[in-house]
Amino acid sequence: MSTYKELKGINIQSLDSDPTAVEGDVWYNASTSVLKMHVATESWASGGNMNTARYGVGSSGTQTAGLGFGGDTPTPSVVGIAEEYNGSSWTESGDLNTARYNLAGFGIQTAGFGVAGDATLVVAETYNGSSWTETGDINTGRNALAGAGTTAAAIVFGGTPGGKDETELWNGSSWTEVNDLNTGRRQVGGVGTSTAGLCFGGGPGTKNETEEFDGTSWSEQNNLNTARNSLAGSGIQTAALAFGGSTNRTEKYDGTSWTETSDLSTSRGSLGGSPAGTQGTALAFAGTPPITNATEEFSTGVGTETISFD
Repeated sequence: MSTYKELKGINIQSLDSDPTAVEGDVWYNASTSVLKMHVATESWASGGNMNTARYGVGSSGTQTAGLGFGGDTPTPSVVGIAEEYNGSSWTESGDLNTARYNLAGFGIQTAGFGVAGDATLVVAETYNGSSWTETGDINTGRNALAGAGTTAAAIVFGGTPGGKDETELWNGSSWTEVNDLNTGRRQVGGVGTSTAGLCFGGGPGTKNETEEFDGTSWSEQNNLNTARNSLAGSGIQTAALAFGGSTNRTEKYDGTSWTETSDLSTSRGSLGGSPAGTQGTALAFAGTPPITNATEEFSTGVGTETISFD
């Protein structure tokens, strides 16, 4: 086993006060007579509420530049309302041309993509930062599907009626059917790109299956720890975050396996996420039950712990 000096290049120091936070540092605080270390922290914190509470919402963007669109409201009424998030508050923007819920969303805030939804819609729309434009329809109409990628290159997969395994690839102008998921399902989570996609969870019931897409086909990977449907995600294929799904559980994926981390404050499914975000900075908003406009932000940092020898 390596020593601290071999890892850090110095011996553990005796200091009168805690040093600047650097993950992995260990020191002896002489003023309090305790041994301490800096450790990584991961947590959710409240953000600004959306203007319109809803569920089944589509999402694009990152934690500080998010986009939520469509959904079903408490009325109930399916809406096409789109809102942009700037890291602290939401502002209404141009509506979808076709109001719907349970649609796939991906891309960034100024180049978002909303695909299918409602019962068996095939409609796809792209967002340019102010308005939506209809583009090429997908081949198989569905809702409760997921997607990954950009407005130039993307995939959509899964959905309902039933539990669909169909996958379609977008080349910037049209959709082409490619190899199916190994496990057909709906209400799935998805992140990544058109050549490195990740699909996780889903229904009917609750599923924990995880699959990776390499641009051609899907391969089964290690399962989520908590089976669930109607969840959201953030990040890339090798560093993803999965959260919600009628639960508050959050898990992170390293390209091989899932590890549980800090929970959402509010349990919810059919929520929005931050598909263009990272594993360390994510956005969660809207969802049900109850139908909510609450927003939470996930972040990582460095905290201080006392080392105990009990």
